Amino acid sequence: MGDKSAYNVLDELGKTRNLNLARFLHALGMERIGPEVATTISQHFTSMEKMLLWVDEGEIDELTIIEGIGEKVAAIFRDGIKKRRSLIDDLSEIITITDEAESATGVFDGKSFCITGSLSRPRKEIALAIKNSGGKVVGSVSGNLDVLVAGERAGSKLAKAESLNVEVWSEEKLFNKISEPKKGPKTLFEF
Repeated sequence: MGDKSAYNVLDELGKTRNLNLARFLHALGMERIGPEVATTISQHFTSMEKMLLWVDEGEIDELTIIEGIGEKVAAIFRDGIKKRRSLIDDLSEIITITDEAESATGVFDGKSFCITGSLSRPRKEIALAIKNSGGKVVGSVSGNLDVLVAGERAGSKLAKAESLNVEVWSEEKLFNKISEPKKGPKTLFEF
């Protein structure tokens, strides 16, 4: 493990003795396993035990069926966990690694989004907010796209979305939709 990876783990440990699986995987400092990929993988496995069982006995195909995870990333992830196995075992005795909830469902269930232009928040943060609300984030505009989230200087993706009559939202409208109260019948607690 390199110095930077070790410092990342120590830094996360210094903040808390409880980490969810996604934060723990990201803190391991594996190449190409950023916060978004770590969250996606951890939501698939939901627990450290299931993930380690896959590392030992599972097929690469189990990860490549996940949107955005290809064979190369799946192999890098598996190899990275294997190389860090003794570290993971040692850390598991010191800290509590909590299970991850499965992929979120919410106001954007079944909707696909593309993000373009200059925005006030990092794209990864916006993409994670969409995924946490049940949506799917894609990289290109097509007739199948539900919403284009466009910031300033959106360019060709905006022009293509408009020509295909794809709905276009600002960043502000996106976060307003995320924070809208759930629609549907009132629960007993809402009366």
